[in-house]
Amino acid sequence: MSIPSKSPHSSRRNSFSNLFGLNKQPEAETGNEIVNYTDNHEGVQPYELIQDNGRPSDHQHDIHDGENSVDDYDEATKSATFTQNHPLGRILLGLQNNLKKKGIQGEDICYDFYEAMQIEARNKERQLMQMTKLVEDNLIKKELTSHTITMDIRPPTCYSPRPTMVTVAQRNECIRLFPSRVKFGGSSKDNNMDVVEFLYAMNAAHESFKISKEEFKQMLLLCTTGKPHSLIRGWISSGYDITTIYHYLQVHFDTRLSPQEASEQLRNYKAPKTANLAQVQAHLMELASRVVTQIPEGPSRNAIFDVEMTQALIRCLPHESQQMVHTKYNELSARQGRSTTAAELSQSLHSIRHIVDQDIKRNGVERSGKPSSVETRVHRHIPGVRRFVKRPSVHLVKRSFG
Repeated sequence: MSIPSKSPHSSRRNSFSNLFGLNKQPEAETGNEIVNYTDNHEGVQPYELIQDNGRPSDHQHDIHDGENSVDDYDEATKSATFTQNHPLGRILLGLQNNLKKKGIQGEDICYDFYEAMQIEARNKERQLMQMTKLVEDNLIKKELTSHTITMDIRPPTCYSPRPTMVTVAQRNECIRLFPSRVKFGGSSKDNNMDVVEFLYAMNAAHESFKISKEEFKQMLLLCTTGKPHSLIRGWISSGYDITTIYHYLQVHFDTRLSPQEASEQLRNYKAPKTANLAQVQAHLMELASRVVTQIPEGPSRNAIFDVEMTQALIRCLPHESQQMVHTKYNELSARQGRSTTAAELSQSLHSIRHIVDQDIKRNGVERSGKPSSVETRVHRHIPGVRRFVKRPSVHLVKRSFG
C-alpha cells in the first residue's frame, strides 16, 4: 500500500504525472492509457484513467487514503484537462521541461493556469452584468426624460461648479441682469411677459453671468410672483431639477397654439385678399415654427421646417401665383442640386413679389369674421309698427336653385 500524500500539492503532482505519463514507467508496466471523452463539467473535455483489467490504478489507492486526497485528485484532473484543451495551456505544457529546470512543476502550471482562466471568466461575467445594468438604467432614464426632446425652450446646460454670488456687488450685478424688476406672474395681460419671454430672459442672463444650479433656482424664485412663485417653491422643495421645472412651467403657462393645432391651420390656410406676400410668409413662418417643435433640435427640424414652409406657401396662393412660385422652387433646386430652403425661396421671390401681391388682391379668399349666429336680426322701421325681420347672414353662401 502506498504512503499517503503529505500535502495537496504532492497529491496533485502525483495525479498530474499519472494523467500525462510523466512517470518513468512505460505504459506496458502500468497498463494505463489516456482516454478522451466528452463531459459537461464546466465546458471542458477531461481525461480519465481507465484500467484494462478493470482494477483501479496504484494512484487510485492513494485517493482512498483520505478525503482531502479525493478532492485534490478531482482538482488536479480538472486543472490538467482544462490546460491541455486550451491552446495557450498546450504551449505552456510544451515548455514544461524548461520550467522544471527553474523548479516549476507541471502540475502547478496546470493549477495556476486553470485558476487564472477562471478569474478572467468571472471578471468578464461581472463586466457584462455591469454593462447590462448600465444599459437598462440609460433606457429608463431616457424614457423618463423623453419630454425634454420636444421642449421648445430648454434650460441652460453649463453651470458654475461653485457659488458665484459671494459678495454684495456680485449679487447686485446678477440681479440686474436677470428679469427681477418685472416679475413673471403667469399671465401676459397688462403688458406682462409670458412664459416664453420669461424663460428666454432667464437663459440670456445666465449666459452673461454663469451661476451655480442652486443660485439659478434662487433667481427663478426671485424673478417670479404669484402662482408661478408658489409652484416653483414647491418643485424645488420636492427635489426637482431645473429641466423638470422648465417643463412644468411651459405645461402650466404656455398659452400658444399646440403643434397639432398649428399643423391643422397650416394645411388649411389660404391667402386672404387683404394680405400681401410678406404678411402671408410671416404668418406661415409662425405656424411652421410651432409645428416643428415636435421634432428634436438639429438638421431634421430645419429640414422639416423648410418643407412645411415651402409647401404651405405654394398651397395657399392663387393658381397663377402657385405656378410661378413652384417654377422658381424647381429652378433653384435644379441649379443647386438639392432642395431649396424656405429662406432661399423667399429671397428669389423678390423680383416677382409685386405680381404675386396683385394676384392675391384679385383672387385671394375673402377674410370673414366669426359670425355671431346663422341668422342676424335686423329691424325694419314701419310707420306705427316696430318689427323684427330675420334675414340670412352675410357669411352664408347664396345658392341658386333651378
